[in-house]
Amino acid sequence: MFRTAGDYTQALLTDGHTGLVLQPLKAWEARLPDKHFARIHRSMIINFDAINRPASASAYTRIPSGPAGSYPI
Repeated sequence: MFRTAGDYTQALLTDGHTGLVLQPLKAWEARLPDKHFARIHRSMIINFDAINRPASASAYTRIPSGPAGSYPI
């Protein structure tokens, strides 16, 4: 998963590690293949292959994101 962090992009890896890159999220969106990645919010891009299963919670669906928690979509 990629999410904005000011002028940087934070990469959240499936093994729990994170990285910070001086590149806007828009640049990642242009480079990543549409088949595997989608921008689900103005501040977040997800990798479909990294989703184990969506967990339903009332009117929202949440994506499990490993040690960092989960994110509503």
